[in-house]
Amino acid sequence: MRPRGLHGLTRSTRSPRKPEEPSPIYLSEGGNRIQGKQVLPFLILLQVSGVAPPSAPIPPLRADFHVDEELTYSVRPPPPPPRPRDLPAGFGRVQIGLGPPGFSPETSLLRLEGYGGAKLWVEVDGGYMIGPLGHHLGGAVWGGVGRWFSPGGGSTPAFTEFEYFAGVEAPIRFGTRTLGVLAAPRIGVANGSFDLGGTSLSRPALVGGGQVSAISSRYHLSLSASYLTARVPTLGPIAPTHDLGGLFFSLGAIFDDG
Repeated sequence: MRPRGLHGLTRSTRSPRKPEEPSPIYLSEGGNRIQGKQVLPFLILLQVSGVAPPSAPIPPLRADFHVDEELTYSVRPPPPPPRPRDLPAGFGRVQIGLGPPGFSPETSLLRLEGYGGAKLWVEVDGGYMIGPLGHHLGGAVWGGVGRWFSPGGGSTPAFTEFEYFAGVEAPIRFGTRTLGVLAAPRIGVANGSFDLGGTSLSRPALVGGGQVSAISSRYHLSLSASYLTARVPTLGPIAPTHDLGGLFFSLGAIFDDG
């Protein structure tokens, strides 16, 4: 029989069980292990000395791992609109127009006698616009012919006036290639002839005037209003002068690098 202790409990002969001690904790620094009991003093020493605490070792990179280059992001303004092309440098035009004959005492007398009708004009011009001035100002030459014919009527014979012109001009251009304005003051010389019932007369003269045109280099069109004056003497005492010029409106084509 085993002896019983007080209260009838069995008395154990085994020694009391000791509490388990916690397993040591290790930190690694450069391959050296530091036990857990030394962690707190070690951390205090690192804090005082300013040395960063040990970090976990960086795992090796995998063979399929790659690092992209650093991307730089910046906010850029939108690109400016394309710069319009410069105006054409050289140009040439051919135009055909109609208008009344020149304003002069001789013309007024002929109309009183029954001569009428419009005057036909054909002209050409061409020149070069100066680059340093933005192709707005240039120099050109021009030439043309004019013809006024009236058949008369009854006892009045047919009347024919024919003249040709040649000179220089100073074109001034504004606008764009699609639509612009070309103004050109003109000077030159002229020679005209008259035929009235078989009687012919020829007279030279100086000519002056100008032209204003709406032009389009893109569509190669030119619409112009022109005025020229070239006065010559006549043989009649009633109307001492006659004008070979006149006012006319013309339509034509312009050729350039537009």
